[in-house]
Amino acid sequence: MIKDLHEKEIINSENYLVNDANVMTTSTGSKYLSVILQDKTGTIEGKKWSIENYDLEIFTPGNIVNITGEVVKFKGVLQIKIVGGNIASNNQVDLENFIPQSKLSRMSIQTEINRIISTIKDHDYNLVVSTIYKDFEDKLFFFPAAVKNHHNYERGLMTHTLSMAQICEFLSSHYKNLNHDLLISGALLHDLGKIIEFNGPVLTKYTNEGKLLGHISIGFSIVREYCERLSINKEKAILLQHMILSHHGKYEFGSPVLPMVKEALVLSMVDDLDAKEELCEQTLATVKKGEFSPRLFALEDRSIYNPNDD
Repeated sequence: MIKDLHEKEIINSENYLVNDANVMTTSTGSKYLSVILQDKTGTIEGKKWSIENYDLEIFTPGNIVNITGEVVKFKGVLQIKIVGGNIASNNQVDLENFIPQSKLSRMSIQTEINRIISTIKDHDYNLVVSTIYKDFEDKLFFFPAAVKNHHNYERGLMTHTLSMAQICEFLSSHYKNLNHDLLISGALLHDLGKIIEFNGPVLTKYTNEGKLLGHISIGFSIVREYCERLSINKEKAILLQHMILSHHGKYEFGSPVLPMVKEALVLSMVDDLDAKEELCEQTLATVKKGEFSPRLFALEDRSIYNPNDD
């Protein structure tokens, strides 16, 4: 696994997913191939200093390549000096070994999501949520929540959604005047549009719809369509759509409207909290105790310190 590689280690017929590949030019004019290799534990840069035309076909993003080479260190960072590579045969490949995964299994997530849906006692809200989850089940429990920054792995969308729904359950029990059913429904549907915004968990990229419309608009459209199809009470439908449209909290963060009911305000705060906490967790996993992380754009360009517990 990439996270276990060490300097001077010989790579002998190991499979990696090609995340990215570019032909580069040295200061002397020679061509070389710069590749980002990936498995479920992370990524590492690879360099192939002698390249042939067939290398461009082998090292194509999305291919799983069987590689020989050596781990070297350049400017303090490990990379692989690639000697050779061939496209791995299908019987050598288990895709789960190459895609970062949620720590939670699909079954555990789905069981808990179903339990939370059952707590929605309002018929209209329950009908919308349960119908959408039934119709989009495969994508909802497979997709990531982002290209990068937070929950950017298989089942990341539902890992994030479940965490938010659990937090909202607590808040609705603590703040008695919150509408539990509206808040939970908003949590479960707020990022629905990401199943169309992204292409999936393998080399996650934005789709054309994602770039042109964004997940907030896409999710709003899906929920609006289902509310109309299921003849949901007009005000409840509007409130639920408002939860989706306002869940980023501010215009500058992409919300076309600001939260204007207390459940929408709470939802936007919970979304921000869960995303940032996960970003800290993912970042600190690669930072040694007693050291600071690189600056994080999503945290106002701050570094995060990993306390030394010794």
